Amino acid sequence: SSFDQNTQTCGSNEFDGFVKLAIAAERAGKIRREQLNEMRRFAELRNLMVHDWQVNEPAVEPSERLVERLERLYASFTNPPKVFPEFKMVVGTCTPDDEIRIPISLMRDGSYSQVPVLNEGKVIDLLTAETVTRWLASEIPNQLIDLPSIKVRDVLKHRVGKEGFRLISRSFTLLDVANLFESQKTLGQEIDALIITESGKDGQNILGLVTVYDMPSILKLLGVE
Repeated sequence: SSFDQNTQTCGSNEFDGFVKLAIAAERAGKIRREQLNEMRRFAELRNLMVHDWQVNEPAVEPSERLVERLERLYASFTNPPKVFPEFKMVVGTCTPDDEIRIPISLMRDGSYSQVPVLNEGKVIDLLTAETVTRWLASEIPNQLIDLPSIKVRDVLKHRVGKEGFRLISRSFTLLDVANLFESQKTLGQEIDALIITESGKDGQNILGLVTVYDMPSILKLLGVE
């Protein structure tokens, strides 16, 4: 059957061998823990299907929906979707000497909350909506804000620590992205945004932007529901 062919392709016909391969893949960062757990359940189900029971009848038969789910799971780690063009977008940028109204307008018009700060074409910082909010809060006692006189560099002084960002190549998979977000969080170095360039090097054109808030949609695209 299509179901049995897919389980054979994933690794071994034997339950233990298949699960060992899946565990090794999870440890190597090739699949996610959620996918490993689901693969365990599929392996158990496969054994019920192929082992002889009374009058050579399988104990269970897969539904069409179950087969489709396995095929999506298999595709998610044999050919995981790439970050580009999935997160391709026109990313507005600013410089430290720009008036703060410029990135604020970019956030409003582009519906994103992070704006890369460039100096001579290289990303040197990340202006976030949280930093803008902290700046606004500090200006409340003044009652009147003279926007033309406020530069991006002035607002960046109100960030807490350094806003985390990383340049990544367009060849990154969404699995790479999910693992990177989570590994950095585990290390206490949480990343707010991943900036996509041709090969992940500074000075290259920005092709897109992925934020930590995109994680739910990334997991859905990976088949982790």
